[in-house]
Amino acid sequence: SPLPTLPDLGWGFALFAVLWIAFGLLGQFVWLPWLLTGTRLWRWFLLSFAFIPWLTAVGLIVEGQTWQRKLGWWLAQSVLLSAGLLTAVALIPNLFFIVIVIPLLPIILGFMMVAGNTFRRPYAFAIGGALFFSWLLLAVFPLAG
Repeated sequence: SPLPTLPDLGWGFALFAVLWIAFGLLGQFVWLPWLLTGTRLWRWFLLSFAFIPWLTAVGLIVEGQTWQRKLGWWLAQSVLLSAGLLTAVALIPNLFFIVIVIPLLPIILGFMMVAGNTFRRPYAFAIGGALFFSWLLLAVFPLAG
């Protein structure tokens, strides 16, 4: 695929907005703050950049694939990320609260894959997914220090 374009950036922000509104409207009343403020807001941009390589790779790999292959990539990501988090919990028992989040991970990744697939732009998927996933992590987890 060619390098990302300005429309990819716009579609990426649109994807983030769709996911942010869909999760945020319910989340505000149930389990997380919808708006990031202060330290969480500026860390959001930094964390977003950390997720772009992973989501760019996924977006480029699943571009033009059948729904079965996309389902396979979703399943592989879900299993690997869950296994990695369980390993972290086993090595660092203070992280046990992460066990509560692990069952939600496949659902969140599934929403990201479905929403990102509607745009059919791998870089938009990467940008929107990175913005959303980092927002979700910063909204859910407490910050130390």
